[in-house]
Amino acid sequence: MRNQVFVYSLDSKSFTTLDSGHAAIGINDFGQIVGSTPTDGSLPAHGFIREANAIVTRLDFPRAYYTSFNAINNAGQIAGNQCGGGSATDLYRFLRDGGVLLMVRRAAWSQN
Repeated sequence: MRNQVFVYSLDSKSFTTLDSGHAAIGINDFGQIVGSTPTDGSLPAHGFIREANAIVTRLDFPRAYYTSFNAINNAGQIAGNQCGGGSATDLYRFLRDGGVLLMVRRAAWSQN
């Protein structure tokens, strides 16, 4: 079964779809969608932003093998997680503000 991500606009009464393998995680009032791809568990994972005009841009935290965009506000600031861009095994949170990526802090997690 092929999963399809879609967004329905109440204003235009239309559907917007994303290619298979994209996980839509956040959306703002301007229709910008952020998330991660691929969704099959393979690495590297990449963050993406889909603009309201349907242009999809894949973005990665420098040197990271895992990047996920989790939220976007109306100012276009993106919050996310990355692994490998600071330390090979630690998960870090970051904020993307314009073209600048700011490491926020190390995420608390453990492996069992």
